[in-house]
Amino acid sequence: MMFPLGSRRSLLGGGGGGLRSSYYLRPNKNCNLTAWPAGCEPGWACNVKKEDNVDIKNDREIPERVLDCQPCCPGFFCPHGLTCMIPCPLGAYCPRAQLNQATGVCDPYRYQLPPGQANHSCGGADIWSDFNTGYELFCSGGFYCPTTTQRLPCTEGHFCRSGSTAQMPLRRVIARRFSLKEELAGYLLS
Repeated sequence: MMFPLGSRRSLLGGGGGGLRSSYYLRPNKNCNLTAWPAGCEPGWACNVKKEDNVDIKNDREIPERVLDCQPCCPGFFCPHGLTCMIPCPLGAYCPRAQLNQATGVCDPYRYQLPPGQANHSCGGADIWSDFNTGYELFCSGGFYCPTTTQRLPCTEGHFCRSGSTAQMPLRRVIARRFSLKEELAGYLLS
């Protein structure tokens, strides 16, 4: 189920400032004090019953989604407290996480595995945020990401800024920086 930007607020617990109040979701139909399937963990998701007809355009109703929980697919993010997969936007790099044995954190994200669940593994991305707070989710400078699961190095003669989905020829980048015709003509003649 995809959630339009405006619906994020309706799922969040509490109001007013700080990371804590904006990161954790209110208990919902699938993830609450009495039920917490593996898909409620960050980077994981669950399926709906095959016989359920889910209206993906209805962002007001969360379907029951608690079956066959698995790690979130590469290219998607699965927030803590929701059992659905949400596509990462283009320009993001959302690979499957790997457990860092030294820190116990699922890299490149910042979540840990739930204690006491030996068959649980790192999943996909668990958050999506703006560049200032979630820069590691964007394709790194010097690379471009044509899809949310591919990260390719920028080749010689090209420029790739953070969040690039394609390489940009270096000549085009330099030409954009010149505003006067004389400077541009001087560059092209040399």
